[in-house]
Amino acid sequence: MRFNAVISGDEVSFDRAAYKARVANATATNVSQITLVVTAGSINVETQIKTQTYSQATSVETVLAPLAGNASSASALLGVTVESVDPVVVLDASPPPSPVMPPPGTPPPSPSSPGTNTGSDMVVLSIFVVAGVVALLALGVLGYMWYLRNSKNTSYGKVDAKSYVGLSGAPLLRLKA
Repeated sequence: MRFNAVISGDEVSFDRAAYKARVANATATNVSQITLVVTAGSINVETQIKTQTYSQATSVETVLAPLAGNASSASALLGVTVESVDPVVVLDASPPPSPVMPPPGTPPPSPSSPGTNTGSDMVVLSIFVVAGVVALLALGVLGYMWYLRNSKNTSYGKVDAKSYVGLSGAPLLRLKA
């Protein structure tokens, strides 16, 4: 945002700080956002105001636009004798981008559509994982109990000589536990 004003007086007597403070107060901006370029003649003052948002830029423009061509209003606002004011120039105040809308007829995505993870999906998944681990542990315990019960009724390590007879008729192995 920029505007030029020609002010009565000379460059030496021009109070830059007071001028910036008046502009900041009138436009509701911070003094640090205002830059002055002062040249000799009467006093040519180019005032640049850096705005942070589009709404701030439009607000500043609303305050300063009526000053163009109205030296008495500009003098009252700026606290100096103004001879002329050029129209306000907006340097770069593009409006905020409009939100991207889906094409007509496109339904909004449902919470259960693929690729979306909701909190309830994670809870269900956690329950299934825990249930699976518990089931595997239970099967392991049951299998171990079955093994222990059956191993007491068998005679591992004992071989009956009558059932293992070699070709010569002599027993192959005789172990006793």
